[in-house]
Amino acid sequence: RNNREVGVIVDNGEVAEYFTKIFNYDWNLSKEEKNMGMDYESYTDTIAIIAVFSIAFFMIYLHWRRK
Repeated sequence: RNNREVGVIVDNGEVAEYFTKIFNYDWNLSKEEKNMGMDYESYTDTIAIIAVFSIAFFMIYLHWRRK
């Protein structure tokens, strides 16, 4: 994400409360913990990709070996 900086001076209490709520909402979005591990769907995708590449390389190997 790009860094975002802004400075605001607000004299109206209602407007200040509005911007405070938006700031806190945006600030808390970045604090969500991200899953550092892999879930089941990630494993199946990874296995499928490895299988496709393995089959492709094996077929290329067999083609080169026949020459």
